[in-house]
Amino acid sequence: MEEGKDVFDRPLHPYTRALLNAAQYMSLEVVVPEEFGELPDGFSGCSYYRLCREKTDACKKPQKLQDVSGRLVRCWKSK
Repeated sequence: MEEGKDVFDRPLHPYTRALLNAAQYMSLEVVVPEEFGELPDGFSGCSYYRLCREKTDACKKPQKLQDVSGRLVRCWKSK
């Protein structure tokens, strides 16, 4: 979802932020609540869509890897 310098200090993608926040709990088990459900067959948008609290309809479309201040991120909200 994201690569480049300062990813750990200034994550741009919501998934990256969630991973870094979860790392502080040192849990080896990830539980996804049932209400999030599965992505429909053929879904081509953000793979984090069903879990993201920041999602919009734009996230249902494929996201291109883009350069944001010298870092590569696959999220339209990171512009």
